[in-house]
Amino acid sequence: MRRSIVVTLCGPHDDQTHKDGISFRRINRAIEVSLQHKLPIVIAGDANNGADLQVYENEACCRGVSKCIRLYDARANTLADVQSVVRALKTDPEFCDGVLVHLVTDNWHMLRATTMLKIEALRRRLDLRIECVEVIHVSLPPARVLEAERLGTLDFLEDHYGNRAPALSYGKPNAQAFADGEDESDFVPEPLIA
Repeated sequence: MRRSIVVTLCGPHDDQTHKDGISFRRINRAIEVSLQHKLPIVIAGDANNGADLQVYENEACCRGVSKCIRLYDARANTLADVQSVVRALKTDPEFCDGVLVHLVTDNWHMLRATTMLKIEALRRRLDLRIECVEVIHVSLPPARVLEAERLGTLDFLEDHYGNRAPALSYGKPNAQAFADGEDESDFVPEPLIA
């Protein structure tokens, strides 16, 4: 029997209404879906050394979410976040018969996140279906970010994600790695399993 779970990826610090810029739009939508379907939430990502994950988990628990799983990878990029999710689901016996992921992220980020999640699940033989739960933000990020999303998706599909010179980070409070020219992904892809 296919089990369901809500997965959200930490977003950029682009909310001007909060002093630190932390945005709650993704976690708020994930909490709504979690409470509606009585499902646990997986929160993956964070460019803030894990601090945002704790904030989001506290918010989810305070609002009545029964179970919240935090997944942090210091690489702080979408591929690392997706890989963390797939590893966690693959090793959890609860999901051995398949999983339906309610993936919550911004509409402009959904294509790259979904593409990576589907392929990473295939690579690890995880039986996964995805329901996209897009978060519509009032304003889109700058054009350079949208172009980086497009190029990141293409690079991933062509098996050279992370080889491009890193773009300036968008809304990441700890962007020193990018400023130092560090590659955005040190992951060596596994071959697709037929």
